[in-house]
Amino acid sequence: MGRLFPRLTDRLMEAVGYWAQETRNPGIPTRRDNLYRPREDGAERSSLGYPVVLKNSPYLQVQMHPAATAAILGGLALGLAAVSRARR
Repeated sequence: MGRLFPRLTDRLMEAVGYWAQETRNPGIPTRRDNLYRPREDGAERSSLGYPVVLKNSPYLQVQMHPAATAAILGGLALGLAAVSRARR
């Protein structure tokens, strides 16, 4: 987005960038910080309890399954072509 719309990206980051990275939830104090020493409980994830944690990215899935990705994109292209043809 920054490459295609640099000023729009700047404005968006100015508006929500700081807010999107902050929380008022203090988390569990003994699990909060591991910057200077390991956490006491040995946990690898945050104690803030975000609802969705992705194990891997959609981009990684696309790279790992190129045939399935090609089939899905081909099906979408055919569907769009059929819709476009039906509107004419």
